[in-house]
Amino acid sequence: MGAKFYLDILDRGLIALDHKYATRLFRHQSSFKKMELWPLEGECARVIDLVENSGLYNAVLNSVIAYDKVAVSSFCERYHAEVDTFQLPFGEMAITADDAEQILGLQVEGKSTGEKFKRRPSWEDIYTWTKNLFGWDSVKINGLFEKGPNKGNRVSANLIQLLDPLEDVSKHSWGTAIIAHLNGQLSQGSRKLTSQINGNLALIQVWIYDHFPSLIKDNEDVELNPQWSKGSPTGTKYLFTGSQDREQTDALIQMRQKLDNITAKEAVFNPYKNNRVGAMEDVMYYHGPLFHPNCFSMYNPIRIMHQLGFIQDSPDEDYIPPFKHALEKCEADEAGIKVDYEPKVDVKHWNDKHSRLVDISWWVHG
Repeated sequence: MGAKFYLDILDRGLIALDHKYATRLFRHQSSFKKMELWPLEGECARVIDLVENSGLYNAVLNSVIAYDKVAVSSFCERYHAEVDTFQLPFGEMAITADDAEQILGLQVEGKSTGEKFKRRPSWEDIYTWTKNLFGWDSVKINGLFEKGPNKGNRVSANLIQLLDPLEDVSKHSWGTAIIAHLNGQLSQGSRKLTSQINGNLALIQVWIYDHFPSLIKDNEDVELNPQWSKGSPTGTKYLFTGSQDREQTDALIQMRQKLDNITAKEAVFNPYKNNRVGAMEDVMYYHGPLFHPNCFSMYNPIRIMHQLGFIQDSPDEDYIPPFKHALEKCEADEAGIKVDYEPKVDVKHWNDKHSRLVDISWWVHG
């Protein structure tokens, strides 16, 4: 919103503490009900085996949660695509690979899903491959995949290469891929013309609940799930029972004001301390790009030292960051934003991740 917008409001005497002239609740085409209709037990043994061993089924099990648009929209406002972090009164925070593992049960080690596709498959390739593997007819195949660009609920046929061969699906770092995709959606949400964001919003929603319990302490729409068991991913630890239809502008304003006044003491930086699913991976200290097939986001642990359990500090004056903004290549307008870096972001940075870990020897435990 430009200066003219605010001058017009001032002229009309519309400025008020309730922010009602600058609120936006993002719509999400929730798959909550659809996912409830897919019990794996109803599939044949081969499909069950493939799905359970893919490394992705945990995300299905831990993403079945109704959409809390107030929580997600309020944090989307705090997301800055220029640095891929949430800007909060006490500092920066980010959704990390550890969060993806603890909330959705997704693995974070493995190959990047940002590897360049070997070639763009033809429709005949997709048809033959799918028909031979599943025995599906052309009607079912046409209903699932889109020959050209993505439309509606269909899936880009180009992405099927990530599933070929099916036995290798588990070798990818799906945890970082889902973060990169979600960050891309949050980045798009910062644009004036965006009214809907997609992706696995259960990740950010439960991340908010896990890290900021004070925000939902008196929220009657958020309940603990009695069927959730300790020691399992927290994706279904909560139940959101609120309306999907109400505009909820007042609730968004209240949440925004809570965030304006939130302190570090109200943030739980290590919510998985007593409920950890596996050990924290070294990738938490990797500084570099996280990839999705169509985008990337930059992860910089130095910006979120506090969140990782250390006293937040600034690097020494002689510190040379591995990535700098290539300002001449960065673009932004009302419809989109593009952030670029020097050196040019490449999947090799992820492949060499264990040699690109930040030196934390100078970090002081909080």
